[in-house]
Amino acid sequence: MKPYFQKFSEQELPASLACHTVYGQGRPVIATPHWHREIECYLFLSGECAVQLEQQHLTARPGDLVVVNRDQLHALYSVAGAPCAYLLLIFDYDGAAGHKCGEDVFGQDTLFDNPLRADCPEYAALCGIFRTLHEEARRPGAAQSLILHGLVQQFCGLLIRSGRFRAAALEDRVSDRSRVLIEDTFRLIHDHYALPLSLPQAARAASLSVPHFCRLFKATTGMTFTDYLSYYRARRACALLRQDATLERAAQECGFGSTAALIRSFHKFYQAPPKTYVQSL
Repeated sequence: MKPYFQKFSEQELPASLACHTVYGQGRPVIATPHWHREIECYLFLSGECAVQLEQQHLTARPGDLVVVNRDQLHALYSVAGAPCAYLLLIFDYDGAAGHKCGEDVFGQDTLFDNPLRADCPEYAALCGIFRTLHEEARRPGAAQSLILHGLVQQFCGLLIRSGRFRAAALEDRVSDRSRVLIEDTFRLIHDHYALPLSLPQAARAASLSVPHFCRLFKATTGMTFTDYLSYYRARRACALLRQDATLERAAQECGFGSTAALIRSFHKFYQAPPKTYVQSL
């Protein structure tokens, strides 16, 4: 399953392995619904975060470890707009783990028993490796790659040893048909976000009636079409503002229609005026 069209940049989603600390900054939406071939893991540090994983919805709290397998649709939202922070690990299993052992565990058809907590015997070791990975990621040098990849191999091995995973049942997964229909809508937004886009247009792109489309889009992504479109435009506008574009230009080129609409969107999704938010990055 290929990623949807709002693909992360190489800096955000590298091909092999990356570790970051992410601060939600009180934004209601931290990561919009997406899926990709890389495995993505979170160790939550503070605040609460609503996590959508395929058809499952859970609330992650400090200390929780969440593992998102290959090609599983996922999204993150801060609870009540409160700040939250987490350690993030993204890696390509083939490139980082380096061999076929356990490959069958790391795939779309396997769900981990998220969130992993202290009742898991391997939890302490997993969290220790997670934190060590982030420490080593800040220590560049000739040996860094070997150390990071070795730690990821240990991390994967402990996940397998824990046995805290199961085959995904049909009701756990977003159906392939739903993904295809929603991806048609993602394509429409990606190609035409600068133009006025209506709900009927989006429904036609997915070959569905408006009521059916609204139900499917919300069930699949956790967001309404209108909110997703606004967030996508805000993200595009943020990129332009970081290149010193004016508010007027960003609003015009990103489909907002007015600077007032752009400002309202930034307050809704980033809890700050556009220039204040961009300066914080």
